[in-house]
Amino acid sequence: TRQRKRDESESGKEAELADQGVVLKEKKEKPEARVARSPVKENNSNNNDGAKADFVLTVLFTVLGVVTRFYSLPHPAEVVFDEQHFGRFTNYYLKGEYFFDIHPPLGKLVLMIAGLVSNYDGHHPFGYQGEPYPTNFYVFLRAAPALFGALLVPLVYITCRVMRFSRASSALVGWMVLCENILITESKFVLTDSFLFFFDVLSVCLSFKAN
Repeated sequence: TRQRKRDESESGKEAELADQGVVLKEKKEKPEARVARSPVKENNSNNNDGAKADFVLTVLFTVLGVVTRFYSLPHPAEVVFDEQHFGRFTNYYLKGEYFFDIHPPLGKLVLMIAGLVSNYDGHHPFGYQGEPYPTNFYVFLRAAPALFGALLVPLVYITCRVMRFSRASSALVGWMVLCENILITESKFVLTDSFLFFFDVLSVCLSFKAN
């Protein structure tokens, strides 16, 4: 009888220890499961915060680009530099007249679209540099290069991010393009350089995005 009681007590202790071992094992496994899941949540949170930061910077660069490129756009109210030539090319497209040009047509076609939107009929001769503009039709023509010049700023930032530059480096490059005096100046007149820069950077951006 004593031996039986002793065996039963030992088996009871073993069962109790076994139960405790299961409980301890479960307690040990639960923190490990939490540790395994927590990096995923942290990565998702970091990705969301990064996407928000990129969005805010893109909007900020867009607004600053519009302000710097459209500021004082009507000044001066006269033909400036190569507006004399690109204004004539725009007139030719609007009037449907044949002409020979060594450059690709895309920039002039964009200017023609700006003329159509503003109901400009190609009447101004663009005779010489310094020729006064009789009306404000030229502001709508200048608005097309200004728009593409403004969009170039956020596009450069986005391109740098696509190329896996850091956010700080991408913002620095965007700021440099935003404040570049030559880019600002060329965006304010009836010229095609803004179109060239924009589509060049866009092609680089899409190429890196695809690869």
